[in-house]
Amino acid sequence: MAHELGQDLELFKHASGLCFLSLPMFSDIPTTVWDEIPSLIVSDTVHGKIGNVVNHPSPPGIKELVLREYSGFGYFPLSSCTPPRLCTSISTLKLELHENENSSRNALVDTVFSSFTFPSLSCLVIMTGGRHPYREAWPKATLGSFLHRSSCVLTKFEVRRISVTDTDLITALNLMPSLVNLYVDDTPPGDDPVSPITPRFIRSLHGLLRSELNPSSSALVPELRELRLTFNGLEFDDSAFIDMVSSRWFPDALGVGLSCLRVVTLQFNARPVDEVVYRPLDCLDEAGMMVVVVGKDG
Repeated sequence: MAHELGQDLELFKHASGLCFLSLPMFSDIPTTVWDEIPSLIVSDTVHGKIGNVVNHPSPPGIKELVLREYSGFGYFPLSSCTPPRLCTSISTLKLELHENENSSRNALVDTVFSSFTFPSLSCLVIMTGGRHPYREAWPKATLGSFLHRSSCVLTKFEVRRISVTDTDLITALNLMPSLVNLYVDDTPPGDDPVSPITPRFIRSLHGLLRSELNPSSSALVPELRELRLTFNGLEFDDSAFIDMVSSRWFPDALGVGLSCLRVVTLQFNARPVDEVVYRPLDCLDEAGMMVVVVGKDG
């Protein structure tokens, strides 16, 4: 079936207007097709060697790779590539994860990070792909190895509806010194979600002060210019957040080597916004920072 699919894909080798290609499975993709496709989406990844989806080290067309984890039942072995496969053109990697119904099946996220080297990667998105919660282990080791191996300049990182601890998220951010845009949505569906948006996480982003999770004298993600948080809980350290945001406004004037935070968005899904408490951020908004704080009632 995979061989037949590869032959069928040859029909698109001269499709210069093709914006993206969506496949239901991993398959050997002809190099001539890679030349024409800027975005590749593979849905319900179920079996075979994941490297089949990238069989050319430097396809000139492909820029974005989207992999959607298989969400059904049953055992479908998914094997890593050894050694990891190199692809120099991919700048965006998006992983849509599903709860693993079979404990013996390899998780997509670990398999991907073990199988590829993307030196041109600038955007990484890890998100829940469906209604069911994704509560499997955060890929701390494989993500770290992937980033070190790729030596990429990651400027955008999004974690959406994934259960990850504040410690593990800070560990990941320490590997992303060039990060410009950070988006964290802590609202995984289901019961007992683990939220990384804790007071410790907020304090770790402070531009000037050391914290429990960031004891280094160097600020975390010093190039950060846009921060978006979506918070689903009730208890939130408003004062720590305001202090952190304020510390990243015009920090270069203090000679600390930080970029100026330009855009801040904070969305509360379960609590209102106390406008009096957040009044100090109005001054930053008037001075040029875009600040949006929205409560559950809009």
